[in-house]
Amino acid sequence: MTIPKKTIILWIVSFVSLTLLLAAVNAEQSLRLASSGVPALARVTARSGEHCRVELTFRVGDALQHTYQDDCDAAPGQELRITYLARDPRVACIGDPLAVLLRELVGAIVVGLVGATFVVVANWNRPLLRWVRW
Repeated sequence: MTIPKKTIILWIVSFVSLTLLLAAVNAEQSLRLASSGVPALARVTARSGEHCRVELTFRVGDALQHTYQDDCDAAPGQELRITYLARDPRVACIGDPLAVLLRELVGAIVVGLVGATFVVVANWNRPLLRWVRW
């Protein structure tokens, strides 16, 4: 059984477009943190009622800043390494921003793979692109 050329093209176009869209939306903040972020130590001040949400407090100059991040293992009073943007200290991430960026990109690729496969399977019996001349 050979796979039709238009099915392969549909899968590739779906994969690339879904992956690029998700990477552009999700990874932009992590990329800014990785390129121009400032490292700091933050203290966990509270756990939120939401799943794995913690409130962090850290110093930027003389000002005390607050941000909320996801960390299931953090406990109140614990100190964590964060990276924040000097222009907007509310934008921060726990740990290495390159690791966060990598997780975002891997997630976008996985969603792109699954989404492109779904588009091809959904298109198998009911062609969405039957009006396109191949």
